[in-house]
Amino acid sequence: MTKLISNKALARKLTATFASQFTSTKNRQFGLPKSKIGSNDWKFRRLITNVMVGGSNEDNVLIAVELIFEKYSNMKGIATATVPALVKIMNANHVRFSSNKAKYIIKIASIILRDHKGKVPSDRDVLEAMPGVGRHVASTVRSLAFDMPSMSVDLHVRRIAKRIGLVGDKASDLKIENVLSKDIDPELLSAYSRAFVEFGKATCSHTPQCGNCSIKSQCATGSGVAVKAPKTIRVLKYKELKTGKYPVVAGSSEREYIVTVSTAGIPSCNCKGYRFRRTCSHITKIAA
Repeated sequence: MTKLISNKALARKLTATFASQFTSTKNRQFGLPKSKIGSNDWKFRRLITNVMVGGSNEDNVLIAVELIFEKYSNMKGIATATVPALVKIMNANHVRFSSNKAKYIIKIASIILRDHKGKVPSDRDVLEAMPGVGRHVASTVRSLAFDMPSMSVDLHVRRIAKRIGLVGDKASDLKIENVLSKDIDPELLSAYSRAFVEFGKATCSHTPQCGNCSIKSQCATGSGVAVKAPKTIRVLKYKELKTGKYPVVAGSSEREYIVTVSTAGIPSCNCKGYRFRRTCSHITKIAA
């Protein structure tokens, strides 16, 4: 029987293999002198870079970031920049979704100047409240800019964790984060997150190079072992009989839906599936 690689073993292997790449990533200068690493300006540039990189080639984004900061040297400059000017630089360097990203980074600069006296915040909730900053970006910035380690789940982490068999095909990002963080030394989490990116680029890309993979025999895909995805629908409060309402969480977004059972015993659900098809898996789960 094939034994799949454990999360702990994978963490050790990937962080060791890509240690130098992680160090290089953590010490990126974003057009600033080396002495500025760790400064507020440097943290701001890292935040802006991570907002811009979503869905785009990382190398292209790094070039665009340096060009943007050549034109607008600091946070105040970004806050007063125009969307067309930023879009022009991004488009010239093939940064996708440039219009939205330009709006995001201008607003982020304005928010930090107005609400945080120009200091980049480290609080997760504050970061995630900013436009264009989701959990992944916030986790990455906290890890790399503030040494507050956390597992950052991006498309590489999502794809590889599912492909290897560490999580099921329908696992949410939060589920993946929790699984990959469990029993891992916090000091390794940032390096572990980055190692997925490097591993994804080198070997386990959209089309995996299984023949060149050192963990092929311990991987669900490489070894041909089928992994059954765990159920992603769970009843949170199964016996809420007084109101007849049953909250359930389903799907990769971990979104909560409500199944209501009328006094006549007729169930209904507020999800789109029920509205369009008059049936859904949430009702099936409650009925079961």
